Amino acid sequence: MPPGCHRLVYATVSHRLTQLMPFNPDDAVRADGETVRGEYYYEISESEPELILRAWSPLTAYPHTITFDVNMLPAEVAAPWQIIRDFVDIVKKLMGI
Repeated sequence: MPPGCHRLVYATVSHRLTQLMPFNPDDAVRADGETVRGEYYYEISESEPELILRAWSPLTAYPHTITFDVNMLPAEVAAPWQIIRDFVDIVKKLMGI
């Protein structure tokens, strides 16, 4: 959040009904002159790729501008361990385990 917000601007990021940032659904991100970073793993289907940014500032008299930037990666890049887990599942099925 840019300088001048004085922690009076709140923001959350959601996908459909699931709040992704912050994890606690009763909380919101607040900052002043800081970049709020996080690495989150959350699968989003190609049919519903929209993220929802909610921002509000109930106790302010002046407008505020925040910048929201997100990087999305393919699942095989974001979670390479998933490939190994899938392989183990296949081997277990073949072995009857």
